[in-house]
Amino acid sequence: MKTTSKKGLSVALSVCLIMIMAVAMLSGCGSSGASHAPAPVVTRVVGQVLVQNPGLARITNESAPRVTERAAAQAVGNCSEIPAGYSAISGATIVVSNSSETATTDANGCFSMTLNSNGVSIITATKTNSNHGTTTLKKAIAIRSGVTNEFIAANGQPGAAMTEMTTVAAMIIEKKITNNETNIEPEATEAYVAMIADQEDVQKLKNDIVASAQDPTTPGFTSFSNIDISTITKSEATTNNPIIYNALIAGSPVAQTGGSVTISAKIAAFGTDNSISGATATLTATGVTPITVSLSRTSPEGITYSGSYSFGANTTGNDITYVATIAAADIKNLTGSYATETFQVLQSGAGCGDSTVQAGSGETCDAGAGNTNTACTAAYGQTCNYCDTSCVSHDVVGTRCGDNTVQAGNGEICDDGNTANGDGCSSACQTEDLTPSQAISITLGDDFSCVLFSNGKVACTGSNSSGQLGNGTTRKSLGIAYVSGITSAEQISSGEQATHTCARLSSGAVKCWGANYAGQLGNGTTTNSSTPVSMSGISNAIDVSVGGTNTCVVLQDGTIRCAGTGYTGVATIPDISNAIQVSVMTTSTCALLSGHTVKCWGENSNGTLGNGSTTSSNTPVGVTGISNAVKLMHGGYSHMCALLDDTTAKCWGYNHTSQVGDGTQTNRTTPVVFDAGLSGIVDIAGGQDATCVILSTGQLKCVGYIQEGLGDGTSAYSGTIVTTLVSNAKNAAMSSLKTACAVRNDGTVACWGINNGVFGDLSTNFTSSATPVEMILSDTCGNGIIFPLTEQCDMSAANGTNGLCSATCQSLGGCGNGYIDSGETCDDGNQIDTDSCPNTCIATGCAANTDFDACFNDHVNMCMWMGGSCQAW
Repeated sequence: MKTTSKKGLSVALSVCLIMIMAVAMLSGCGSSGASHAPAPVVTRVVGQVLVQNPGLARITNESAPRVTERAAAQAVGNCSEIPAGYSAISGATIVVSNSSETATTDANGCFSMTLNSNGVSIITATKTNSNHGTTTLKKAIAIRSGVTNEFIAANGQPGAAMTEMTTVAAMIIEKKITNNETNIEPEATEAYVAMIADQEDVQKLKNDIVASAQDPTTPGFTSFSNIDISTITKSEATTNNPIIYNALIAGSPVAQTGGSVTISAKIAAFGTDNSISGATATLTATGVTPITVSLSRTSPEGITYSGSYSFGANTTGNDITYVATIAAADIKNLTGSYATETFQVLQSGAGCGDSTVQAGSGETCDAGAGNTNTACTAAYGQTCNYCDTSCVSHDVVGTRCGDNTVQAGNGEICDDGNTANGDGCSSACQTEDLTPSQAISITLGDDFSCVLFSNGKVACTGSNSSGQLGNGTTRKSLGIAYVSGITSAEQISSGEQATHTCARLSSGAVKCWGANYAGQLGNGTTTNSSTPVSMSGISNAIDVSVGGTNTCVVLQDGTIRCAGTGYTGVATIPDISNAIQVSVMTTSTCALLSGHTVKCWGENSNGTLGNGSTTSSNTPVGVTGISNAVKLMHGGYSHMCALLDDTTAKCWGYNHTSQVGDGTQTNRTTPVVFDAGLSGIVDIAGGQDATCVILSTGQLKCVGYIQEGLGDGTSAYSGTIVTTLVSNAKNAAMSSLKTACAVRNDGTVACWGINNGVFGDLSTNFTSSATPVEMILSDTCGNGIIFPLTEQCDMSAANGTNGLCSATCQSLGGCGNGYIDSGETCDDGNQIDTDSCPNTCIATGCAANTDFDACFNDHVNMCMWMGGSCQAW
């Protein structure tokens, strides 16, 4: 019997029984009964105790000497085997009910002992730790004559693991024994407990067991004797009706000429003196007399019932679909049944070659006289189909781009085995120029960054739990990777506390990707998107800005449309018809108008609207004293700056770390002069607690606070402006109080502060820096480092020779090349089975969740999202 735990924290005990001498059987109603008293016999019991990782580590942290029976333990099956993901529990005390014998587990968790008892017994494993108290686990077993019950680890699995669920089942059986009940079958009881696992009382017992193992201050098993186990079985109907489960059918579909089917099911009855008096399967179909199949026990002491039926030839000319219903009754005439439309028996009505597809007999085609075993020939880029003489359909794929063979006669110049663009060989099998174009601007969101290149493409790096990198996945990236389908971007924007990004295209359309729970992508849904989606109704945008959970665009007619928190769909902002720029903060927005004035709306507790008050406004209000503005600051949490026509700037709003540049820490409800009239400013960018300006000389100066430093190599905070180590700057961006980046005039990019993948430097340890770190914008295939912008894999000298990674660093498929191909859920670049990704590249447990939402909602494995991946906590 195999028992699986529904929680990531589970303790496993496996016990194997080897019968050295015959064991007297208990009789009566097909069950082993504790009230019988057959003569005792000598029985050898060998067992193994395991703990699953990560799990109840405290019960394994004290070693114990191997017991003298170790040799006997190894001799049974493979008692020394410890499955992957498990550790042996050493030093656990083993006792068995109805016996005075005890044993202690050795270093492999194995034990052996001699019993002078038979019938149903309760095995109890107790692990006492001097630092943490005691944890106890239980499992009920039936010692039966002539039956070998193995409960040891085998074939990489823990076997019949003793979990919280089997402990609850053992407690029910103990209650039945106390009540002198005769129908006591451990296997059936465990199956029943699994069925009612969601009942509140079962969950409470399970949670208490886990809690007692984790925290010695909880009562654990010390309180279980006071719990009425009968509360689990809440009603007579629940406990006494036979339960039918694991119904199976073999032999379907049945051929037109006839054939046999076998129907089987497990049937368990519970309660005093209950046993199954009869079990049947009824097959019904339209226009056909119902067929009744009797089901009998497959073994005297088992709970599996089986029966067969032989069909004659189907002469109706049509397929017949029988629906199976299984029913059972106990001696009290309480009944249970199992019926589902998907449990069917199909019998074909005709044979292959009659030009009618008989799906019930396994046909997938039938061309009549046209059935042939000679394959068709498909033209280049085409697929042809033929039906063989067994009525099985076959597709034949012709040569085509992406088959890893250059078809020069069909115009192919290259063929790298895929139809992806951006990898050196295009989707039309033409060579591509992958020489990176220059970066022209950068934008930062919450722990990610995106770069706009002069060729109109966009590439992003960093966190990706909401799909904010736009590459079709939710996997974190250590280096920049192209956003899917963006080739004509003229402007990009993310912003303070934002997990989405938008791009304004040369056509005037706006496409966005990433988080969308507030509708900030503007596509009429609240579903996150890992690839760009179009903002509804936008075709002539001249500016776009993102901040928090909002997106705003300026149209050619001077109006502004916004989506996200506080907006219904893509809403038009009232009272503005001559806007030329918009800048979205976390909870407020400002617009630059054609008359060089500024209007703002939204939250205003810090004076963010700049109108001399702290009263919020849902409609735009004029900023006091601004009449010659030419550009608004990018980003900002709750403060805003305007670049003026004399190359100076004024700022207002939140000023906790002197970010408005007036040398104080006083919030400003009206604009103040930035840095005593610093001139020569050509661009300005803001974060939560800092402001940076670029001068006409290319100098980048910052004031305020960035967690790891303002970029001058020394200061995390400065109330006066400091000169950073970045020169020749043309564009800058900041994210929260964590990170800042700048694009230089030569197209290179540098970042500083908290990394988290934002730097795009291919660092695997996310090293933060108080000084600028270069973002990697190009790389050489063959150096063993995967550069996501142009490479899918890089296995150094093995490229092109191992069948996994091509000479151009493109995946050829197969586990172990570092690229997650179709059908894989992980690939860490090796085929080692003991690390985070198994040698099948199919992740299990928490690691199988590749996005934040799936990880967050995985309560079975108790997962949490950490460092860009889903991990057990």
